[in-house]
Amino acid sequence: MNEADRIAALVELEILDSPCEKEFDDLVRLASAVCAAPISLVSLVDERRQWFKASFGTDLKETHRDLSFCSHAIRTPNLFVVEDATTDARFCNNPLVTDDPGIRFYAGLPLRAPNGTAVGTLCVIDLVRRKLTDSQREALTILGAQVEARMESRLKQKMIERSHRENEKLCARLAETTDLFERFMDNGPFAAYIKDADGKLAFYNRFLAQINGVTEQAWIGQSDYELWSREMADEHRRNDLTVLEGGVPVEVEETSPSPNGSSRFWKSYKFPYHKSDGKLMLAGISVDVTREMTHQAELENALRDKA
Repeated sequence: MNEADRIAALVELEILDSPCEKEFDDLVRLASAVCAAPISLVSLVDERRQWFKASFGTDLKETHRDLSFCSHAIRTPNLFVVEDATTDARFCNNPLVTDDPGIRFYAGLPLRAPNGTAVGTLCVIDLVRRKLTDSQREALTILGAQVEARMESRLKQKMIERSHRENEKLCARLAETTDLFERFMDNGPFAAYIKDADGKLAFYNRFLAQINGVTEQAWIGQSDYELWSREMADEHRRNDLTVLEGGVPVEVEETSPSPNGSSRFWKSYKFPYHKSDGKLMLAGISVDVTREMTHQAELENALRDKA
């Protein structure tokens, strides 16, 4: 990788030190939700620093390149994973590992400029050593493609503002990325949904339909009170109102019934957004943590029995 060419490709994107943009912020939130990681970043690496175009779970805006995990990730062709930084000779003495925030786990996917040059990463970080599942790896790869697509469309939009010569090509690219995102939503290992301000479903993905044995349109227009018990519906609605009335995202634990009558446990991330017509909506992603919760309960019961 020629460093001069890499920096030139990054500069050409006209993205360094640009203001926050919702589409990038939403993608790092999705990365954290899907990978169950407390920190996620879109990190861009220049000559001396890594600068964060979008971040979730940290207030940092940049760090010195010498401390950057991402400067290693951009040298790799695929997902770069460090399961335990304290045992990795490249990072065990890194102040970000030995001091605050105490990084243990890192997974970074190289982000490439339109010419194929790696300019940064989409990464997730945890403060405990761990691994990613195959489904999480796939989801992170798809989200990385989305970040790349957004960077490219952003650059091309600036070019269009100067000239209309690229208009036709941009529209084709946007159509392609929209299709990719729809396939991600339908094939991801999580429940995704959109509700209006009254709590009625406007969208839910294939995963949510399949685990409940319904078609992908059967629940459209219905609220939690038509689908779950009163107690469960009240729980979901309280969480939804926290988002809608407070205008802030929330991360909560929720329950829903499974077809066999037992309870299914979820870790839900919900956030508000406004449609182009100004209508307030709620979007959410819920990861099934039933197995983890059941295992934890069994472990606690076993410990009590021994005591």
